[in-house]
Amino acid sequence: MRIWLVDDSEDVHQVAQRTVNALPGLSLTRFYSGAEALTAFAQLAAAHPAELPRVILMDFYIGDERGDAVTLALRRLEPATSRSTIVGYSSMQSASERILGSGGDVVVRKHRSQDGLNPSLYRFLAGLQHSR
Repeated sequence: MRIWLVDDSEDVHQVAQRTVNALPGLSLTRFYSGAEALTAFAQLAAAHPAELPRVILMDFYIGDERGDAVTLALRRLEPATSRSTIVGYSSMQSASERILGSGGDVVVRKHRSQDGLNPSLYRFLAGLQHSR
């Protein structure tokens, strides 16, 4: 299962990578800006739509960009035959809700346990694996 992370924090990237690595059959592609993710998404949608991510973890504040605007742009780029699950991935509930209002699907809280994993993200991804 392909997962993308759009977040400008290296710490968040490290926690997400450790969490994804703890589950079999997952891969994480990391983007530090919305523009980077939009460019990659547009290229895949045009040339290889079957390779689009199943899940996109979307931060709200991505440097000078906002995750709700990036989410809207991603939804416009999606081919009719494929839909990624866009996750409002933030520690702030109101920010995640803005991503939902822009076409996001679900909220997963951004945090870390003592083992360096995000238990909320782990449960969400494990649940997706079992529902396939």
